[in-house]
Amino acid sequence: MGTFLRKLRWMFFGKRPHEVLKENPTVYKIGGGWGDSIQWSEDKARWRVHGWKYRIPEVGDELHAAMTSGKTCRFVFLRIDRCWDPPDMFFADVYPVAYTDGSALQWKGTA
Repeated sequence: MGTFLRKLRWMFFGKRPHEVLKENPTVYKIGGGWGDSIQWSEDKARWRVHGWKYRIPEVGDELHAAMTSGKTCRFVFLRIDRCWDPPDMFFADVYPVAYTDGSALQWKGTA
């Protein structure tokens, strides 16, 4: 991704991913059951999730998701949009940080 696009993404999200990482983040996982889940949103232009949780994630918390490669990727929550009806629903922008095994991210195609 070019420098211009990176800057544009940071302008959209407000902060760079490394600026919001917490030392001891709460870790969430994709999936779950009724009333206690996080799912990928249909917005394919960016990494966006929606969910219903008793404890809504905060900026800097982590989301772990299984990838098609078989690895689990760590995402950081960059922006949270709360819904007030129902009060446990939210939308969030996330950004990939690394794989949970410590290996580097490798991009294939578009993100």
